[in-house]
Amino acid sequence: MIVKEGKIAAPPSWEIYCDVVDNFGDAGVLWRLARQLAAGPRQVTLRINRVAILATLVPGARYGAVIDGVSLAPWPDPASSEAAPAALPDVIITGFDARLPMAVRGAMRPGRPLWITVDYLSAEAWVEGCHRSPSPKADGLVEHFFYPGFTAGTGGLSLEPGVLARRDAAHVRPAPDPGGCRHCLLFAYSPSPVLALARGLAREARRPGSRPWIINLPSAGSPASPRPGGTRFRRQPFVPQADFDAVLLGQDINFVRGEDSLVRAIWAARPFIWQAWRQERATRADKIEALLARQADWLEPRDQQVIAQLTWWWNGLDSEFGSDPASADLAALIAHLVDHGGRISAGLIAWGDALAERELSNELARYAIEVSGRQL
Repeated sequence: MIVKEGKIAAPPSWEIYCDVVDNFGDAGVLWRLARQLAAGPRQVTLRINRVAILATLVPGARYGAVIDGVSLAPWPDPASSEAAPAALPDVIITGFDARLPMAVRGAMRPGRPLWITVDYLSAEAWVEGCHRSPSPKADGLVEHFFYPGFTAGTGGLSLEPGVLARRDAAHVRPAPDPGGCRHCLLFAYSPSPVLALARGLAREARRPGSRPWIINLPSAGSPASPRPGGTRFRRQPFVPQADFDAVLLGQDINFVRGEDSLVRAIWAARPFIWQAWRQERATRADKIEALLARQADWLEPRDQQVIAQLTWWWNGLDSEFGSDPASADLAALIAHLVDHGGRISAGLIAWGDALAERELSNELARYAIEVSGRQL
């Protein structure tokens, strides 16, 4: 396994603008990027409009704090008319669909600072055509689009040093459950067919030689009483972002949602089912189909077929199952994941090792050097 964890040195100063809308994903993705860039080492400031959201993921996060080399600062409303900043960094990053504050935009000059938008993660083929593309503006500024992704034609994925080594150690020496149960993390959007899944897990647990299931549900209320040979829900405490990898590694199956959790599930290499953000039906279907196609190159055909069936159903896009499949159908698919979990994990480990060749912050730094050189 070859993992490139070295850092690209320049440019030295960066500001990242994070507009948190309605979930933890925006803050989580850009915080990881900020930490990785700061490890360069570089001077990095994360300007975020809702620091309380970040504090849920990063204990001690507040305006004025410096954590892991990242300075945390407020971000004025995009329509405000505050005074222009006294100084600008070498690189400004806007995350996703964020709009720069007017005063910052007014202080910028063509090519100074370099302006890059880091957009959403997708496995779709069109991403390669948009990655590293410039977008000239009427005022002479140029916004450069940079897309994370799964191929050599994209910007790669965020990966901190040591993550894959900890993954490998956990797969060699998994931590046993003292109660003899299997564990399923259920990190899902609402509504989701949670009760149907619980019935399927309960039925799987009645197979000879199988074990009861614990569903670790971050949004669950009081834990339910266990049923003999069945399942029980357990509240999964909301952990700091730095501890989330360990949570994923402690499960037999992970149900994850959104962008950051998807990437972490790939690194963890436990069997996982991904839930896309609830956009228009066709848009979600395209995203899911593209991701399934990427991971299919690394999995046995039957393993991939089972994961695909569960993924389409979990996202509400499988007419064969509908909204409430027979628990026997789900139990059979879950049993396959349980029986062949080691083989599935081996495929996911191989996929993760290949993806690790391109780390997002390194690719972004290389791109910044390239574009800055062209603008000199």
